[in-house]
Amino acid sequence: MSKSAREEKRSLFFYVRVTMLSLYLNITGIVALLIILVTLAIQQGQDIIIQVGEYGAPFGFSFFCILLWAFLNWYTARLLTYEKRNRNRLIPPEFHKHIPRLIAFHCFVIVQAAIYALPTFQNSVIPGEDTPDTNYYHLHGIGTLLFYVMHGFIYYLLINIIENKTKVKRPLKIISLLVLVAVNIGMFLYYLLTHWHHDEWQRHVFRLPWFALLLFVSELAAVVFFILRRRRINDFNRQKNIVTGNGLEIGAGQKMFAHGLYIRSKYRAAERKSQLQFAYVAVFAVLVFIVAVRSVSLSNYFGPLAILLLGLGVLVFFLNLVSFLSIRAGLNLHIFAWILAIVFGLVQKPYNVKSFDTGNKQVFANQPSIKEHLIRWAEQRRSLLDSCGDHNFEAFIILSNGGGSLSGNWTSSILAKMQDQSWTPDSTNTFADHLLCMAGASGGTIGNIAFYSLLKEEREGRLPAGQLYAHTKAFFSTDFLSNTIGHLLGPDFFSHLFFCNLSGRDRARALEETMLYSDRDTLTGSLLAQKLEDAFDYSGKMPALFINSTRVDNGMPGEISSVQLPDSTQRINMLELMDRIDTARGWKPQTMQLVTAGVLSSRFPYMSPAGKLKPYYFVDGGYFDNSGAGIVLEYLQNITEILVKDPDPRLDFFRKKLHFTVIQISNGFIKKAESPKEVHPLVNDLATPILTLAGMQNSSTKIGDGILRGFLHRYDQGAGDSAYIKFNLFDSTDKVDNYPMSWVISDYNLERMKRRADRLMMYEYYVIRERLGRVYKGRGF
Repeated sequence: MSKSAREEKRSLFFYVRVTMLSLYLNITGIVALLIILVTLAIQQGQDIIIQVGEYGAPFGFSFFCILLWAFLNWYTARLLTYEKRNRNRLIPPEFHKHIPRLIAFHCFVIVQAAIYALPTFQNSVIPGEDTPDTNYYHLHGIGTLLFYVMHGFIYYLLINIIENKTKVKRPLKIISLLVLVAVNIGMFLYYLLTHWHHDEWQRHVFRLPWFALLLFVSELAAVVFFILRRRRINDFNRQKNIVTGNGLEIGAGQKMFAHGLYIRSKYRAAERKSQLQFAYVAVFAVLVFIVAVRSVSLSNYFGPLAILLLGLGVLVFFLNLVSFLSIRAGLNLHIFAWILAIVFGLVQKPYNVKSFDTGNKQVFANQPSIKEHLIRWAEQRRSLLDSCGDHNFEAFIILSNGGGSLSGNWTSSILAKMQDQSWTPDSTNTFADHLLCMAGASGGTIGNIAFYSLLKEEREGRLPAGQLYAHTKAFFSTDFLSNTIGHLLGPDFFSHLFFCNLSGRDRARALEETMLYSDRDTLTGSLLAQKLEDAFDYSGKMPALFINSTRVDNGMPGEISSVQLPDSTQRINMLELMDRIDTARGWKPQTMQLVTAGVLSSRFPYMSPAGKLKPYYFVDGGYFDNSGAGIVLEYLQNITEILVKDPDPRLDFFRKKLHFTVIQISNGFIKKAESPKEVHPLVNDLATPILTLAGMQNSSTKIGDGILRGFLHRYDQGAGDSAYIKFNLFDSTDKVDNYPMSWVISDYNLERMKRRADRLMMYEYYVIRERLGRVYKGRGF
């Protein structure tokens, strides 16, 4: 080596350069680590971790999938480094040796850190009480960074002690290692003992420290395995007289294999058994993932963390395999994969909304108008209306804000509790007897349709009264996430490369099927499987139902409703679109299941793709209006105009008897007003469009809510606030937003939501009950 080359090798620039090259070579595994790091740090990820500590199956399968994830990360990275060392002798062997190990090592460390950083460990647990009394330590801020540094030192000390490179300061290193191990054991004992006493719904605070300890032991065992395995390979090479250089270790005169996945030349002998074992494990992991994704019940049995890690492991295996072949072929095959995906995307349309032909029958053409539904609704309540004076009959209108299972559970819980409680004092004058209209978006829509379908069963006598909450509680305790995220990481990803979806359904349809085949509540699932024309009630027993969506190409709101939309609306009538016939385009009348309509209102990328309905794509209704206030305003304006101006005598018996009250069921954290912040010039140039679009979603919802409030204020002659009742999951005393907005909720957070709903029922419900007999004198149209 020349003097200049040796100087370059000793320079800081050289080490920075080779570090960046090594990291780039292993970018897939590193990105997978970062994805898990970020995911488990946010509320949704924290709730996934909590669920690992609640049930035995997710506990065991999550640990098993962490092992698979770490193994696939490590061995595919080793294959890349072997191949790269043969092609490029610039990177020192130590980089190739340690980076794959560190990637696998941190698979265990990241999950441990996520467990010890759970906010639920901050408080002691007092059985039977809602609120804890004392704050305890949990990882956060600088503590989390020190946790990673500590485990980095554990890796360094284990390597130095076992490899026994030098006996200098060896006793000090052993003592240091024992101290760091003792610190980790001490953390385990601290978290365990401070939460020894707990209620059943808080059981994760006792079980998760054991999971963290199991991961810590596995982390140490993995490092020992790496070192002993390398020692065995080196001993084998010395016995076979295989030369070890800065490039690939090969025997003199041995030819290079130019094809296949084999490690080259004589070095293959030392790796033959390991390579075969890796092939078995990789095939096993892929098969387990395929079986889990194809089965809703098995995905739920695994749990979301296990499916997430297993899916990422399979993706890392596939992408690193492509990188391996790219290095061997001297050609970037990832570019060809992108080209293939683009070409296939021009001819395949994988995200069609599931629909059914109706035999050329336009099943939505005879939907009642708003006026006809209002008259039928009043006729069903004639005895109550006849006994009321002017403006004495409360007509409740529901707005349900979006937010995944969180809002679905919260919405259905509030509505079901009000109906169940109102049945006891007077079965002839229940909450449902005053329910005129329901609207919502995203998860709020799912809550609405679950309640709507169960309420219809109750009002038609097929479900005993007082059982709505029990069914909605069971339904929303279902894991809607595991199978959905499995499709995101598996079939939906590979469908871009194989011209078909390998599971036969995309992740939105997987979400629908998880709801239909809920093992927690089969009744609700069966009701959501109904076709819309069967699920909707046209007799007047049920309220009008509005399901919001948003069209992708122009941002206009789309609407699926149980009544005809007002003539003046600018919204896209999605049922009219389904009824449309166009022989030139091959369009025939179609229908869809109730669950499909609900999920079409909840397609929030990237968890669910935009759904193609005939020529248009639709996404989450919350993009335009996250509460449903817009369609409710149009609905109320139309009704008031009918009641004031329409001379139809069928309206006379209730023309002046209705008083509208909006009940908004929201889950928004109440933030204090903040002073405007300065925008960095780079952020101004690069990110303001994204930040503005993100802020517009909440702003458009607030504007819609405000306009609706203004309408009620004018209609009610200055008392609009009394006609607007809000059930918010958060109250003004909450200091942080600590409820997960996801498609799965842990038992811990379900119980917290139940207790919050029970507290609200002690106050707001009785306000509503009072209003069922409240008289409004001197006010009206």
